Amino acid sequence: MNVHFLSFLPILASLILTAPTSEPTAATQKSSGLIPQWEDTFPSPVAVIHLPKGLSDDSIFNLIDNYEINCASFPCEATDLSFTPLSENGDFRTYEIRLSMQASEGSLKTAADSLSFAMIQMAEDVRRTAPSNLPQDLLNTAFQKISGNASYDYALASLSGTGRMAESMHFDRTAYGALVTKNTVCTGYSRALKGICDQLGIPCWVITGTKKGIEHSWNAVKLGNQTSYIDCTAAAVGEQELDPFLFDKALADQYQYSPASYSIPPWESGS
Repeated sequence: MNVHFLSFLPILASLILTAPTSEPTAATQKSSGLIPQWEDTFPSPVAVIHLPKGLSDDSIFNLIDNYEINCASFPCEATDLSFTPLSENGDFRTYEIRLSMQASEGSLKTAADSLSFAMIQMAEDVRRTAPSNLPQDLLNTAFQKISGNASYDYALASLSGTGRMAESMHFDRTAYGALVTKNTVCTGYSRALKGICDQLGIPCWVITGTKKGIEHSWNAVKLGNQTSYIDCTAAAVGEQELDPFLFDKALADQYQYSPASYSIPPWESGS
């Protein structure tokens, strides 16, 4: 991992938004924080982004991985990531970034429609049933609904990262698994919360890393000027050692949540 990149990542959001534009294409980026607008060209979504020169290949791949896992509208996880330099302008370089998904175009489009409908329906249900429209009440209602909506798939968890997953398992590892098939793992719960928060207008980010040394995903949310964490998976499996709704960094450290050094919410400062 490129050390310079790690300290630079928290401000990449503003840099990408203000980077010089290249010639327009069908996949030209329309940024929202660190998330580019992907062209819906299933099974290989594509986007164009501007990044500072000098980043290592590993740093760029890590950034693309953050883009992908935080795009909650994808119904299937990408199994391959690639990037191609297009042009240079001053201190920035323009890249085309492309994902590959292990599913047919037809099944991906059908699943994407189902996921979009499920997200809209759940967001409406959250607004209707939350005690108030305050962000914390909306978040708590979304957290409860997502945690109770899907079963945790221990078999899928044991196969994740082994290269032995069936096509359907790549769907279950996303918000599609948490909201549609109702069978998922930590990445699905956390992507689902990200998607519902996007609908509700609440800043939310999927954090990847480890918990007690085991690969895990959870969420960071911004309430006012404070970052707090939510672990829908812990609630789904009935874990009792920590209240998994809105815990702070001190508790995250105490219970051995260790985010990857590049998995940083875009609103965080460089400190």
